[in-house]
Amino acid sequence: MNIKKRVESGKKVRAKNSVPGVIYGSGIESVAIQAEYQDVMKSFNQYGRNMTFTIDLDGDEHIVYIKDIQTDYMNTNQITHFDLQKVSSTDTITSYVPLNLIGRDDRAKVGLVLTINLDEVEVEYQVGKGVSSIDVNLSGLEENESVHVSDIEVPEGITMLSDPDEVVASLTYVKEEELEEPTAEEDEILEVEAIKQGPAEDEDSFEDEEE
Repeated sequence: MNIKKRVESGKKVRAKNSVPGVIYGSGIESVAIQAEYQDVMKSFNQYGRNMTFTIDLDGDEHIVYIKDIQTDYMNTNQITHFDLQKVSSTDTITSYVPLNLIGRDDRAKVGLVLTINLDEVEVEYQVGKGVSSIDVNLSGLEENESVHVSDIEVPEGITMLSDPDEVVASLTYVKEEELEEPTAEEDEILEVEAIKQGPAEDEDSFEDEEE
């Protein structure tokens, strides 16, 4: 990502097809920056919010990761601002990594419902060991089975922090509820109730007419 210090307002920067941002963190004061829109998109698609990479700012190299991305509220695919967090090579990062659910469409069968409970997990890793996502294979999931956090195979250098007993996804069979027909005894009760209510309504109507 080609970074340079920002000297104009965010509005003016965006008008030039660039994105305003800020860099902060270990051993650096907060600095307003900007980058070409395509550079920001490329970096975000490649590194996500977890993988570190190196940038050059005024001749100084910094190890950073994308801490936050803001998007247009009318178009969530349009990046309007970004935050870079500077780290050192010895730092340990704690963050949430999205899960890439493989084979989820294969589980969509008649009468079966795939319920997704988690789409990201909390992990810890050293700088340089981050990943943009973690794969979870659901293709082998059968009826009434679940995939838990403990079943996820994390890449080398990644430590899972999320509760191992948490359910990531489950496959269940949904039965259609049959409406029970009222029994003869229930029919009699309904008829008695209807008879009781009938005269009361007539009396109310009669009183209304007298008034």
